[in-house]
Amino acid sequence: MAAFVASVVLASCPGLTDNILCLPLPRDWHRSVGFGHAGGPAAWMLAGNFPFPKDAAKQEGTPTVPPHRVLISIGDFPVFKRWSHWQRVRRLRLPGPALSKRSVYWHVRFQGRALFLSVHFGSRPDPSMRQLVNRRLASAYRIPT
Repeated sequence: MAAFVASVVLASCPGLTDNILCLPLPRDWHRSVGFGHAGGPAAWMLAGNFPFPKDAAKQEGTPTVPPHRVLISIGDFPVFKRWSHWQRVRRLRLPGPALSKRSVYWHVRFQGRALFLSVHFGSRPDPSMRQLVNRRLASAYRIPT
């Protein structure tokens, strides 16, 4: 029965999911999830517009990003007291001051979860690449329970 429920939840997210959050992805994007537990369900999720190993989210570090490609990393955790001061956001997006950096890291609270976010660009990001990432991030939502 549990396998059936998990497959129904996974089928309801057209992209990357840890069964709590969903990041819709186009068919040509690749994904990886590393499930865990940290006082509740937790996961590391990777999404990129280039091929990488299916178990990449279970490994230390992130895959090397080829030129003109991007990798989005999301650490999804319960909100612990030490993270309760993080900015609460209604939608995900790149932080403003990181316009030309090839790797951007930030933390937010989103939909009742603490997120460790990073985006790695394979080349210096141009406006179209930042827009692509922001479209992906803005599409994220919490899966209704």
